[in-house]
Amino acid sequence: MDLYAISLNSPANRSVFLFALLFLVFGLSCTTQESRLQISDSEHEADMATWEDLRREALTAEDGWLNLIGLEWLTPGLNRMGSGEALEVPLPHEAFPSELGVFDWSAHQVFFEATVDGVQMDGQQVVGKVLVFDADTGLSPLMAFESLRWQLIQRGDRIGVRLRHLDSEVVRNFQGVDRFPRQIGWRKVGMFTPYEPHKLVPLANVLGQTLPTPALGTVDFEAEGKRFQLDAFEEGEELFLIFADESSGRSTYGGGRYLYAEKPDAEGRVILDFNKAINPPCVFTPFATCPLPPKQNIVELLIEAGEMATYQ
Repeated sequence: MDLYAISLNSPANRSVFLFALLFLVFGLSCTTQESRLQISDSEHEADMATWEDLRREALTAEDGWLNLIGLEWLTPGLNRMGSGEALEVPLPHEAFPSELGVFDWSAHQVFFEATVDGVQMDGQQVVGKVLVFDADTGLSPLMAFESLRWQLIQRGDRIGVRLRHLDSEVVRNFQGVDRFPRQIGWRKVGMFTPYEPHKLVPLANVLGQTLPTPALGTVDFEAEGKRFQLDAFEEGEELFLIFADESSGRSTYGGGRYLYAEKPDAEGRVILDFNKAINPPCVFTPFATCPLPPKQNIVELLIEAGEMATYQ
């Protein structure tokens, strides 16, 4: 008789086999989760090195924050765009045409008509008057002319044109963001408690607007022997936390910092690695509309981890 063979014809043996299989799967799952929650200092160092490379790539990418050259708010009706004088959407570079095209904002839609050849929308040549923004459907295609890129954004009842110059001197000269020294001790395991249903939190932004934003829940974590709690929002497949601490306005940006985290595991645990706390776009450009930390996310704690308020 082969002692290593199990007959699955017997109900008792099937039960034993299924129990063993479930135990193995559950055990492997727990091992994977635990290894994700607790990592060595060398593993953390390697993780941070990879993360910092990705952060640099994101800032200097075509859709990053370093190549912005303008954010112009439209008024209802016609808005001319170009490098000429007294235009409603001025282009700050004389290399661009004195008049490139005209926006026409009516109700929830904005149309655009080019006045020069070579304007593209989502990679296709623009011909005639085209719809470039629809508040009801979320339509907002990327438009281009040579090294210029622009896209329409909405903030409350305002619609603006966000301008980019791919040949930006800021991007060419960028060396990186100043950071606190990496400390694995600022990699915290927090506990997520969902709001049921989601809670609307008033979020102010640098434009002076306050917009109700759904929060998924709270994340509690411990530091310096105390418990702290942050409201967490949703950004794609991640949690998004906007916080300020006792470093804000000193070594870090006065308007707080951002932190992204994986959504909680089955037991509600969340990794908050404050070494990955990043500056809002407003640190890098005046043409961003950064949300500010809600009052419940301003903590009496000195978090000397993550990005500082200066860059090179």
